[in-house]
Amino acid sequence: MSGGDRDRIGDLALIALRHGRLSAAEARALQARVDRDPAALAVLADWDAQDDALAALYDPVAAEPLPPAMTAALEAARRAEAPLRAPARPQPAPAPRRALSGLRRIAASVALLGLGAAGGWGAAVTMRPGGAPAPMSVSTAAMRAHEAFAVEPIRAVEVTGDNRPQLESWLSKRLGHEIAAPDLGALGFRLMGGRIVPMDQGPMDSVAAMFIYEDDAGHRATLYVAPQPAGTETAFRFVDKEGMQGFWWIDRGMGYAVVGTFPRSVIENLASAVHSQLG
Repeated sequence: MSGGDRDRIGDLALIALRHGRLSAAEARALQARVDRDPAALAVLADWDAQDDALAALYDPVAAEPLPPAMTAALEAARRAEAPLRAPARPQPAPAPRRALSGLRRIAASVALLGLGAAGGWGAAVTMRPGGAPAPMSVSTAAMRAHEAFAVEPIRAVEVTGDNRPQLESWLSKRLGHEIAAPDLGALGFRLMGGRIVPMDQGPMDSVAAMFIYEDDAGHRATLYVAPQPAGTETAFRFVDKEGMQGFWWIDRGMGYAVVGTFPRSVIENLASAVHSQLG
């Protein structure tokens, strides 16, 4: 690994800085590094631009009155939660970088959850600007693939990890994109192998690739890789669904997701290792 690679500030560190997840001393030290790193500054500027785009999209929705059914549901949730609230504790210092306001976060979250409201709220759920339907997210597709194949005791993979060059060549050809299986041995996971996964979106012949890894206890994690529309880029995103957790991102026309039924810290370490090797 070159000195430049070692000095690179990773997305997870930038996310922690941006959202105030570091101690005051850690934040000062990292901010000093960021101020000297044009690449890190560019990433943060890009995230600011994404926040502005979200604000432009959802502020008009947030300004609309809530539908009566949604207002009643929120009020019922507040009443149910009130007896369970713990005494207030000191709040951490504000994040050094700006983020969406609470109202904008609520508007975006409610819109994306699709609560069945009419009018502007409902339109924000199902449509993107320009009227195009929103495609299935990388994380959703990755979790479906994990549920379908990672649990298979024998036929989880089509080509085993023992045939690594053949596996990588085959998946690269099918994806139309050069892909190498990340080495996660340092984290206690060996490559079982991989397979092709049909995609729910895109042309009939669109496929995704999945690498399956296993730890010494036989627990499995998967890396899902799929082509994405041109111009789509994201930083790290976390997703949690019914005990399954994952980190996903989109980079240079390819979507990646690391998924498993492990604690968040384990999935985060795996995703970080994958990102550093494929980046």
